[in-house]
Amino acid sequence: MKETERLETTIKYYLGGIAAQYPIIKLVLNEKPKRILEVGGCGYMNTYLSKSGYNVVGIDISSECVRWCRIQNKRLGGKQGRFFIADGFRLPFNDSSFDVAYSQGVIEHFSDVEIISILKESLRVAKVVIFSVPSYYHKEREYEGWGHPEFLKAEEWLKILKSFNIIKYQYYGDNFVNKLQNIVGVNNGNNQILFKLKKSAAEI
Repeated sequence: MKETERLETTIKYYLGGIAAQYPIIKLVLNEKPKRILEVGGCGYMNTYLSKSGYNVVGIDISSECVRWCRIQNKRLGGKQGRFFIADGFRLPFNDSSFDVAYSQGVIEHFSDVEIISILKESLRVAKVVIFSVPSYYHKEREYEGWGHPEFLKAEEWLKILKSFNIIKYQYYGDNFVNKLQNIVGVNNGNNQILFKLKKSAAEI
């Protein structure tokens, strides 16, 4: 594949991802963060935020994923986006190092016990944690290529998260119509669920 074709493919993937997941980005930016951490994932939101001037760090346990994120960030001109190989269960950062930690399409691949563990670790290093997962209503939930994640309804997730300080949760969509809705700030889809957690007063 020629470099121009690679760049075109990367741009399409990048723009599609940003449009689909803009509800997460908006919630992150509402915190007016100075330092942001992305826990796992493919890095397109990291690149978007870094291009917008934010100080962003992305981690993933997969060296291949981190390599791809670095390539993508360079192709798209990310400025302050940095990517490291690290374990989300044992983050190599001091307490409260970040204003926000976020993830998209990551934690649904773990058991309930592991989900609680990874979120506690994210809250250790960040004041606010924002994450989204595909919901029970996702049209592709029977697709085996997902790696067998949990596709749950919001009320089921609330049971898993009952020990956390939940500030907000909402359904949203990521199909073509929803991407257009995001432009005007209205998203009535339901194939994704977004959660915002915050440290309790005792943890600050």
